[in-house]
Amino acid sequence: MVLKKNLSSKKPKTDAGSSREVEFWAEKVFDILPTGMYRDFAEVIHERWWNKLPNPPQTINDDLVREFYANAVPTNEDAPFSFTTMICGHPLRFDREAINAYLGNPHTLVNEDGLCPYARILAQGNWNVDHMKQKLLLPDRNIKFNTAGLPLRALRGDMKPKAQLTLLFILHNIPCSHLSDAPMNILGLLYCVHAGKDVDVARVIANELKVIASSGVTDHSRPKFPSIDPMLQNWFHQTWDQNAANHRADIAMYEAVYRMNLQQPLDEPNMFQTHNAWPGDKPNFVGGAGVEAGADGDGAGVDDDAIDEAAANAFDDNDASGEDEQYEEMSD
Repeated sequence: MVLKKNLSSKKPKTDAGSSREVEFWAEKVFDILPTGMYRDFAEVIHERWWNKLPNPPQTINDDLVREFYANAVPTNEDAPFSFTTMICGHPLRFDREAINAYLGNPHTLVNEDGLCPYARILAQGNWNVDHMKQKLLLPDRNIKFNTAGLPLRALRGDMKPKAQLTLLFILHNIPCSHLSDAPMNILGLLYCVHAGKDVDVARVIANELKVIASSGVTDHSRPKFPSIDPMLQNWFHQTWDQNAANHRADIAMYEAVYRMNLQQPLDEPNMFQTHNAWPGDKPNFVGGAGVEAGADGDGAGVDDDAIDEAAANAFDDNDASGEDEQYEEMSD
């Protein structure tokens, strides 16, 4: 039992007792003859142990349904969804394990991630559009795509009769607002059923109950006003474009420096030690003229050591005389 989705953009007016006027859709009973035209569908339901799905209870207690969804609403959005509600003061779980046990354990987890092939394809979003079109749609019919080229949905009138029957069976057990088309998640479920792939129907039902219980907590509708000033948004776009251009210039400069370094490789350690045997080598200063300059040089016959010693003595004499004068002034 599910609540009917309301896709209206306007919030309806409510009063104290309006919550009791919510419309409920009962699961549709599918009476299919074992020898009739759609006996293949009945065989699929029987082989998958889904016998309780086409034959739901005939009576519905509206008060219990309201209490179920009212107590299932999460109070803390940051906390994990508990899949637990309260009915007449008793806790009731509606997670995958509880629903699977109610249906008679039609599916057994075999993978480490606990996902069936349908759940894995749904999580990845890699739909095999060609196989789905060949398996479900009539000849010369195609799946509708959005402007980005991604598969969006398939119309019910474009499907084969058996696929339409399975679609009605699914949409009467999953909350929806119309029965005219199938989005990709429903179309993928149709494909897995008709292709013989394993489907964990208990997980599908539990996730749909979670979506309905959480629909009144999080508002997924678009705001009626721009989320940011358009002029400020354009200014931000210009600033980010400038930053991106500067970043490209920095990358070009770094690549140029890197390529320049590649043209001047460093020597290996052995070759470096051959050319620079430090500290064994004596530096050779270009332009210097000493005793080795010879008789033709400007310093012919001149002893550089004597000149250096005389200059050092002169500095020592000047320092000594300066200190004596300083001491005499202090004594006066």
